[in-house]
Amino acid sequence: MISFLVAPAFAGQLEDADEAIQHGDYANAVTLLRPLAEGENIEAEARLGKLYIDGKGVPRDIHQALVWLRKAAEHGNADAQFHLGLAYTMGIAGLHRDMDEGLAWLHKAAELGDKRSQVALADIYSAGAFFGLSRDDQRAFLWIRRAAESGDARYQTRLANAFAEGKVAPRDEDQAVFWYRKAADQGDGGAQLILGARYGRGEGVPKDKVQALFWLKKAAEQNEANKALAAAYMKQLEIEDESSPSGEPARH
Repeated sequence: MISFLVAPAFAGQLEDADEAIQHGDYANAVTLLRPLAEGENIEAEARLGKLYIDGKGVPRDIHQALVWLRKAAEHGNADAQFHLGLAYTMGIAGLHRDMDEGLAWLHKAAELGDKRSQVALADIYSAGAFFGLSRDDQRAFLWIRRAAESGDARYQTRLANAFAEGKVAPRDEDQAVFWYRKAADQGDGGAQLILGARYGRGEGVPKDKVQALFWLKKAAEQNEANKALAAAYMKQLEIEDESSPSGEPARH
């Protein structure tokens, strides 16, 4: 009977700790989290570890952070695995960089579907030398694809670029357009520019100046740099903005 009462109490205490973190009351969050973490509450272990990394509510202490993150990570918490992996691969707070250890934890989290870990692995294998590794484009492509499939717009654009270039994957215009559109639909300005230019030239899609204008205008709304690029594309492709359509034109 007691076990049924304890779990909801712990859940409420964890929610209170989360609320304290959201309001910047880190000292109270630590007070609430510590007994839960000491009682092997996995979520509390992970949160307490992150607070030690950031020095919020407690003095910054990478060693204490590792203790709590490792406990949660070994219990299968993807968030803790990600932060543990990042700590080792980046050498956070003076920690000796250990790529083998860091990559092992990032892989565990990435396989559990953690998008941040998938992105980190894509970047690490792409950069190579910065992390003391040989560049591995095939592994980078694998994780770029996983991050794209998890919904990250930037990596959807990178995946589209890979299919368009045909260097680390077979060139595939259909796949390139598919992923550019996925990213563009999520508001990625780079993908919107590329998609607009492709419609303007008829590259991988039917030539369609209405579609080209639609996507170039979308990109231009993002920032001044995109606005300038969109204007350059419109001039180059001889596309004039003669209307202000209220909705998205039909797709091909």
